[in-house]
Amino acid sequence: MPRKRKSASQQTRATNAGRRGKAARIKARPNHPAQGKDQEAERARRRRAAKRKARRNQLATDGGQEEVRSRRRAAVARRRKDPGVRPEHVQAPGLSKAYGAAQGALADYTAQPQAGGIAESQLIEQLRHFIGFRYDRDNPHYPQALPGVNIEQSPPKLTNCCCFAEAFLVGAWANSGDDVFEWNLDLHNKMMITKTNDLFSPVTAAIESGMGTEVEDIDQLPEPWTLVQGWHRLGIQGHTLLVLDVDNLTRRILTLEANSYYGLDGVGYRELGNIDEFDDMHPGEDWSRDEGLWTWERFREFYPDMKLARLNVYDIGWVRGDY
Repeated sequence: MPRKRKSASQQTRATNAGRRGKAARIKARPNHPAQGKDQEAERARRRRAAKRKARRNQLATDGGQEEVRSRRRAAVARRRKDPGVRPEHVQAPGLSKAYGAAQGALADYTAQPQAGGIAESQLIEQLRHFIGFRYDRDNPHYPQALPGVNIEQSPPKLTNCCCFAEAFLVGAWANSGDDVFEWNLDLHNKMMITKTNDLFSPVTAAIESGMGTEVEDIDQLPEPWTLVQGWHRLGIQGHTLLVLDVDNLTRRILTLEANSYYGLDGVGYRELGNIDEFDDMHPGEDWSRDEGLWTWERFREFYPDMKLARLNVYDIGWVRGDY
């Protein structure tokens, strides 16, 4: 029986599959540059993970945790006593100068409630709902119900960047007791970027709902608790994340995001690890010493198209190690 000839489309698919297989085999060769970069990044990630594990083991020794907490309480007390003077050895990472304003003015600003704002402690309480969540772009679930929308709730504990941003922020605002705050299907769809006429709609939703105010100059170091919608390739490859803190000296950024790259598989801090890996979910006051962290300039280069909103958060202390 004569062999049936493949159609043109079948031949094309077979050719493409063969090319992909060949490319994968070439990349797998030990001397291939791409594999070298991947291996180097993996080794760096493992070194950072080993350092975090050693630090946790050290804190687990008798009296170790209490000693660290005592030092943190003493540093916080010194900052509160004289917020205008912060010796370098007790300086909280980034926050003393990141605003571009006087430190005394910063202390006053963060201590005052704002209209439509919430205390930082309410966000931290909401963050606990995401312990154990892992990343899944196509099958996200929410840890709890949100007002005005019907959503799929966990289990399973899966989330992606947009769903985490919505569940985290809207959940905190909805539970804050603010009767003015409202959420609806239109704002939910903007968080999900369902329309192409506004590719920065997660930030738009935060602004329209009163959770934040737009940042005019995105090249300046962002302030703590800033929502970011960035695009590596506009309309094709984007990401929603939060900036928790900035180290002004190194210009390194502490993020909070849902991701499956950069040392994460779920909700956590880029290049540091998931929130599950840290005591009290906090990466520690020395987070900015990690050389693998991204600077703001690297973020701007990787996400050339950005929109930012400074969230209306007051009584900021947790990101400074006051926990």
